[in-house]
Amino acid sequence: MFLIPIPIAASPIICERFYKDSPISAKTIPLPHDNSEPEPDIAIVRPPSTIYRAHHPYAEDIYWLIEVSSRTLKIDLEQKAITYARNTIPEYWVIDLVNNQLIVHSHPINNSYSQVVEYRAGVISPQAFPHISLALDQLLLF
Repeated sequence: MFLIPIPIAASPIICERFYKDSPISAKTIPLPHDNSEPEPDIAIVRPPSTIYRAHHPYAEDIYWLIEVSSRTLKIDLEQKAITYARNTIPEYWVIDLVNNQLIVHSHPINNSYSQVVEYRAGVISPQAFPHISLALDQLLLF
């Protein structure tokens, strides 16, 4: 299942890759387990979608989260990264529209990610779906 609030510029590119390989549905949802319950722009979670009628996805249901960021970059890179790492979200992407880059956070330990890598070009695959490739020029829309 793929949870996504509309509209997000990068969403069609990501959705296109997943429609071919897995069941997807679209919704806006907050994440549980934290007082702030942040709402990621895009959440890729385990199917079936019917279980999310009764509750929001738990951390163990989440493959990875994506924030599309311009005005909220500082919050996305600091507060949300801490919240997601604390909740053991395995992979967290920030699409930084201000600096035209993708910032990938992975390997959560305590309240932070032990690996943070910035990408400006090329192709990337999420850890949970290594067979899916996303071109950064399409993702960052430049």
